Amino acid sequence: MASRCGGSASPSDPLALYRDWELVEVLAASLHQVPGSDGVAPLVGVLRPLVLDGKRTEALDYLASTVAPAIDSVPGDAALLRQILDDLTAALA
Repeated sequence: MASRCGGSASPSDPLALYRDWELVEVLAASLHQVPGSDGVAPLVGVLRPLVLDGKRTEALDYLASTVAPAIDSVPGDAALLRQILDDLTAALA
């Protein structure tokens, strides 16, 4: 599993030091903070084993085809979820 650790992390990017599997857990925990995101939780449940099993390509495809559209459809401000999703996508790429 690749880590996003490196010299480019800045204090403005608090998620920069998380590993891919940790970002999945951060995403799951953050769902409780965003009203209307209940439908995303089962999708993260499907994503978790893909990441843990090292199936990076499948995880990236699932993020793009299923998780991202679900997050984009969350009513209100889902910027936190989008940030985590973007960081997770970068970590898996």
